[in-house]
Amino acid sequence: MLRKSVKHGFGRLTASAGELPRNWATNKSTVTRLTQISHKAPMRLIPINKTSLQKAGAAVCALSNYGAGMLQGDSAELSVHVEPGAKLGVITQGAARVYSQRTPGDGECKAKMDVTVEKDGILVYAPDPCT
Repeated sequence: MLRKSVKHGFGRLTASAGELPRNWATNKSTVTRLTQISHKAPMRLIPINKTSLQKAGAAVCALSNYGAGMLQGDSAELSVHVEPGAKLGVITQGAARVYSQRTPGDGECKAKMDVTVEKDGILVYAPDPCT
């Protein structure tokens, strides 16, 4: 059965640098924390919580979606803010899929990403391919 409604997903992600706990034996002085994570289907943001990332002073978040892809007419907007000194990696969980319903007038599938990286901040955006 073909879906008739169009989905508009959005997400907001903010990475902030803070001090590392004193009991961590490392030469890094800061750690990056994800201080804002919000999303609306079909977009989903999944924080990757690993001590090794925190000890390296970085944070990583995976982009995903419900249903393993997008249909014609769907759109997704992501806003990423990397505050001063923060280090953020944004990855995907696999290839993004765009499914065609083969019906006229459904429109195109769109994805938009707005990024702000402040002084001494680092953003590594490493998505898998789109199929």
